[in-house]
Amino acid sequence: MSKTSRSFEQVSQHFKCPIHLGKLKDPRRLPCEHTLCKDCLKGLIKSALKRDDLNGTFDCPECRSRHAIPTTETEDWADWFPVDAFCAIQLQTLARFQDSQVCEVHSDKFKEYYCFHHRELYCPDCIIAKHTNAPCYARNCKDAVNDVKKHVGDLLGQLRLQEEHAIRISNSNVGLRRTPRTSCRRCGRWSTWWTGSPGR
Repeated sequence: MSKTSRSFEQVSQHFKCPIHLGKLKDPRRLPCEHTLCKDCLKGLIKSALKRDDLNGTFDCPECRSRHAIPTTETEDWADWFPVDAFCAIQLQTLARFQDSQVCEVHSDKFKEYYCFHHRELYCPDCIIAKHTNAPCYARNCKDAVNDVKKHVGDLLGQLRLQEEHAIRISNSNVGLRRTPRTSCRRCGRWSTWWTGSPGR
C-alpha cells in the first residue's frame, strides 16, 4: 500500500460506523458524543425494542452508555437524533479528495505519479502501462515537486546573471554621447555614432 493510500485510510478510520464498520452515511450523534449511521441507529433501536430488559432504551455500541428511545408512532427514531455536522463536512471533504486522487482506470489506486510530458497525475499501474517510454518522463509527486523547484531555481539563477550583465553594460555606457545622425559615405545609410570614453 502506498503512502497516500495509507494516509487516506488512517484518516478514514476516524469516520467509520462502529456497527457496520464502513464509512458513515448520514451520521447521527448520540448524547454520549458517539456517531452512528442513520440506518444503523435505526436498526439498533429496532433490535432494542424487542428486548424487555432494556425498558425502552438502547446501548451505545462504543461506550455502552444507555439512551432513551424517542417516543414516536413511526420508525423514524433516528431522525430524532441530530446530524453530526462536523463529521458530515469531513466526509464530504474526504469524498472530494478521493474522487480527485483515485485513478479513473484503476479504482483501487491513487494518482501518485506526475508525467511531465502529459502534465497529468497517474497511478503506478498507468505509469507502467503507458508512461515509461519517451517522450514521457514520470516521477512520484514528491520527486516531481523537487525537480520543479530545482528547475525554477536554475531559471532564477540565469535571470540574475542576465540582470547583472545588463547592469554592467548599462554602467559601461555612462559618459558616452551621441553625435548627430550622419550618412555612411559608402552605403548611404543613416546612423548614430557614439563618442566619448565608456564608464566615465
